[in-house]
Amino acid sequence: MDAIRRILVALAQPVAASEPALAKAAQLAQRCGAELELFHCLYDPYVFRRQTFHTRGFDRNIELLVRQTRERLEKRAQPLRSEGLRVRTSVHWDYPPYEGIIRQAMRHEVDLVMVSSRRRRRAARLFLEFTDWQLIRLSPVPLLLIKTPQPWKGPTVLAAVDPFHAHAAPAALDDAILQTGRFLSRTLRGRLHVVHAHVAALSVIAAPMPEPMVVPAPAAEVRKEARRVRKAVLALAARHGVAARQAHVVTGDPVTLLPRIARRSRARIVVMGAVSRSGLKRLFIGDTAQRVLDDLDCDICVVKAPDFRTPVPARSAPRAVVLPG
Repeated sequence: MDAIRRILVALAQPVAASEPALAKAAQLAQRCGAELELFHCLYDPYVFRRQTFHTRGFDRNIELLVRQTRERLEKRAQPLRSEGLRVRTSVHWDYPPYEGIIRQAMRHEVDLVMVSSRRRRRAARLFLEFTDWQLIRLSPVPLLLIKTPQPWKGPTVLAAVDPFHAHAAPAALDDAILQTGRFLSRTLRGRLHVVHAHVAALSVIAAPMPEPMVVPAPAAEVRKEARRVRKAVLALAARHGVAARQAHVVTGDPVTLLPRIARRSRARIVVMGAVSRSGLKRLFIGDTAQRVLDDLDCDICVVKAPDFRTPVPARSAPRAVVLPG
C-alpha cells in the first residue's frame, strides 16, 4: 500500500450512538485526501420470507427499506462533508453481510475497508464468526478492524512479520505488511516497529513408543537458530527503512508474545498478514490467529499477499436492490 484513494466504512448499524471506525476513517481520509464511502449491507430474513407469492410487493418493500437506510446514512455523512471530506453513501440488499461488504469493496475498487470490531472476549466469537473473522479470511483488500475509540495521535504501528513463512505464507506477504505499516505510520505521523516471534528449535528423537519424542534442541543449536532468525528479521526491516532498535525478535509462542509486545511498545495499530485456507489447516491456523486478535487491545490491520484472490462471488444470491451512489 503506497496510497489510499477510497475508504469503505462498513457500518453495522445505519444509526448508532458511536462508530469508532467512522471517526477514524474520517481522520485517515483527512490526512491522505481519500474519499469515504459509508456502506450498509441490508438484509431482513423476515421480509425475504414474505415474498413467496408477491414478487412485486417484495420489491417495493426492499426498495423502501433501502431508501430509508440510505437517508439515515446521508444524515451521518453531512457533518463529514461540512468538514471538507468527500463522502458518498450506499446501501445494498445482500447476504451474508461479509460477502456484501467484500462485493462492494471490489465493485468500487476501494483501497481499504474499515469496520468497528466488537471482539472483546473469546465468548463473542460465535456471534462474530460471520463478520470480523470472515472479512479477515476473505477480503482481498486491506482490512482495518477498529477496536478502540480514541483518535490516533502519532501512533506506534507494529508490523508482525514472518521471514521464514510459517504455515507456507507467501514470500510477498511480509513486504505487503511492511509497506502497509510504513504508509499508515507516515500518514498518521507515527513510528513503525517490526516484530517476529518464533518457536525455539526442537529435536525429534525416535523412541520405542507409538510416537517420537520432541525435546528442546541443544543450547548451542538454539543460540545459532536465534542468531539466524534475528539476522533475517533485521535484514527485512532494513529493506523497508526500519532501524534495528525498532525491530523486536523474541522466542516463544506468538499467540502470547505478540499482544505482550504490542502493549509494551504501546502500539495503536498492529499490521498482520492472513492466509485463507480450507479444511483442517484453515481451522488450525485460524484458531491461532483468532486468539491473537482477541487478545490484542489495539486496532488491527490485516493484509493479504498481492496474488490473493477471494472466493467470494461477484454477484450475490439474493436479489439486489441498489440506490445510485
